[in-house]
Amino acid sequence: MNSMNVVYSSPHYYVAEYPVQNGFELINLHQGTGTFLCGDVASSFRRTLAVVIAGNPTAELVDEFLENFDGLMTQPAVLH
Repeated sequence: MNSMNVVYSSPHYYVAEYPVQNGFELINLHQGTGTFLCGDVASSFRRTLAVVIAGNPTAELVDEFLENFDGLMTQPAVLH
């Protein structure tokens, strides 16, 4: 069974983890675009996100972190 875990959700960004695929889906809700990170890139993202979250940040700080990935979020996000 494929499972998905919502890791983060704000008015600006949505992040879901797909553990079986070792992947993350990142969505910029304002732009309506997203990307899928997998493999080594997903592992690196997971480690960095864990450091960011460990500091008990505000939603604004997590959004600022995710802004760094806006350049990768080029695929139209379509509800399905």
